[in-house]
Amino acid sequence: MKRYSFFLTLATMLVLSFGLANGQNDVYLSGASTGYSGPDTVATGRAVVWTFAFRNNSGSELIASNNGFVLYSLPESSVTWAPIFLDTLDISGTGAGWKTRYDFGVFIYPDSTLAIPPPPTTGMGRDTVGIGGFNNSGPGFENGFDASVVTVTIPAPGIPDQFDGGTICIDSTVYDPNAQNAWLWGLTGGGSAIPAWDGPHCYTIFKVPDIPAVITNCQATLDFDHCVMAMYDFDAQDQDTIGGPPTFALLNGPGSIDAGTGVWSYSPSLADVGTSQSIEVTTFSATQGASCIVALSFTNVAPSFTDGCNVTIPIGKGNPLNFDFDAVSNDCDPISYSISGVGPTEPVGSYSINASTGLVTFNTDDADGDKQFVFTVCVTDGNATVCCETTIDVLVTEPYEVAIEKTHRTAQGGHELVCVTLDKGSEQMWGFDFLIAYDASALSFQIALEGADLYANGCGWEYFNYRYGASGNCGNACPSGQLRVVGIAETNNGATHPACYKPDQLPAEMFCLDFLVTADQTFECQYVPIRFYWYDCGDNTISFNPSEDITGFEQRLAISRAVIDFDLVGDVSNPNVGYPTAQGAQDADCFPADADPEKPAPVRFIDFINGGIDIVCVDDIDDRGDINLNNVANEVADAVLFTNYFIYGIGVFTINIQGQIAATDVNADGLTLSVADLVYL
Repeated sequence: MKRYSFFLTLATMLVLSFGLANGQNDVYLSGASTGYSGPDTVATGRAVVWTFAFRNNSGSELIASNNGFVLYSLPESSVTWAPIFLDTLDISGTGAGWKTRYDFGVFIYPDSTLAIPPPPTTGMGRDTVGIGGFNNSGPGFENGFDASVVTVTIPAPGIPDQFDGGTICIDSTVYDPNAQNAWLWGLTGGGSAIPAWDGPHCYTIFKVPDIPAVITNCQATLDFDHCVMAMYDFDAQDQDTIGGPPTFALLNGPGSIDAGTGVWSYSPSLADVGTSQSIEVTTFSATQGASCIVALSFTNVAPSFTDGCNVTIPIGKGNPLNFDFDAVSNDCDPISYSISGVGPTEPVGSYSINASTGLVTFNTDDADGDKQFVFTVCVTDGNATVCCETTIDVLVTEPYEVAIEKTHRTAQGGHELVCVTLDKGSEQMWGFDFLIAYDASALSFQIALEGADLYANGCGWEYFNYRYGASGNCGNACPSGQLRVVGIAETNNGATHPACYKPDQLPAEMFCLDFLVTADQTFECQYVPIRFYWYDCGDNTISFNPSEDITGFEQRLAISRAVIDFDLVGDVSNPNVGYPTAQGAQDADCFPADADPEKPAPVRFIDFINGGIDIVCVDDIDDRGDINLNNVANEVADAVLFTNYFIYGIGVFTINIQGQIAATDVNADGLTLSVADLVYL
């Protein structure tokens, strides 16, 4: 860059008489902003400002001045800088009108326009400024004035970096060729003074190194849930103006960082939990800053059990058992189940667990009888594992559990099959005698069918029979519908014998009952119970062979131990209400006080569960009048189909018999399949 020289020439030259007034008058350097925090140094690449003050101790008011400054380098011409400029300060608050009176008298000219005496150090290209002139229209600097009045500035970008180590000086100088003194002050009354100067002032040129940007929110550790995106916003502050705005960089570690915003992000997984990881982030402006190292911790929430723990489940020996464990993940991870151990001894029977559902299957063996097995089941999310225990009590003898099926959404006017099942029981069963009651106004019994598990496709029992209608003289206390079903495993028919007396797999189907459900629409949405019923101690019994009998022929009579409705709300049995009853066998009849001690007493060894038929609501099946079930009610096609029923019978309903029958109650009188419905349609 070419350097420039500047000279001040006065529009109106001072005409002063010379005489030295009493007191010390000074022009001195009152401040220097040299761009670097060190004594006698000047920074490259920045603006440099010198501030000068006048101290008037002349005893008179200072009204005119003739002062010059020169800026030069050592050795001469070895350093260049930007064109300098001079500025006056607004000091009107001091009472002196410098800013308004003398701005016109402060000038800078290129050194090529005037020939001037050389400064103390000779050379080419010196920069010179001058402060001069006068103005009688206002006050000057009164006696005792001492304040900064003018600045000399090298503007940015200042001195180039390549002159690091050079020297720059500022000194007083003559800028007016006609002046007899370097400096001169004009005072009131025609007097004058020559102020003192303590220069020159020289400075070493210094290239200031870049101060790197600093990360202001560096953390020692950051914790994140591994199920969500990990993010952290780093902030940085630049310590100087060198270089551009700070940018960010990820030196080490997982994830990525936005160079402009400093937002670090990483998508963790379960594999990150428990690992030792860290990220190293730094900043750049002109140079790289210090690193911020952050330790990363990824957390995981362990799964937990919600059901199946710390319970004891009884099961008869030789019977299969399914018992379920339920757990929740508590976060985003899938869970799986496993059996970690069974104790205190290993069962003979096999066992397994569904890893996805937590369902345990235990096929007990006869040899497992009279033992308890503690199953320890664990659930894991792949990182954390929790376990719990459940005890299986394998009984030598397990009571029978016999249940009547409870149906759902049974349509009116058609058949419904209700099965009776043996759900539990450890002992060999040789026969049964069950008495079942129902509401004959709602259900019409049709036929009883042998259960496949006990008869043809199962154990091959040899006798099955049933009888329905009145059973005993109980007056108005008798149920309107009664049904007795009897089954015997072995009969006197030669060498033919059943294959088994109790199916290996329970529940097992003992028999099924076919009922015709009333078409009377007043029963819609109603539940029709089907219950076990008792007239004496012989009702609802099972003949069984106790397992302790080594001959295999001893027979005992099992009677009710509990009676439970289908919803399993509790045991409703009561052995002291008398007959007839739906509350189980009565003690007075089954265990009389005068019982013969030589005769074996019955054993309360059966839990009965009642069921029934839940008749569907008509609105749940279809709309009235839509007999062909095409979602268009009361159309010609519906009338034709309904007419065909009266000609050809129920066989014309081929889509959904129960739904189509229900839809024939067109006049909503509660009766289906009536001529009145057809006429109304």
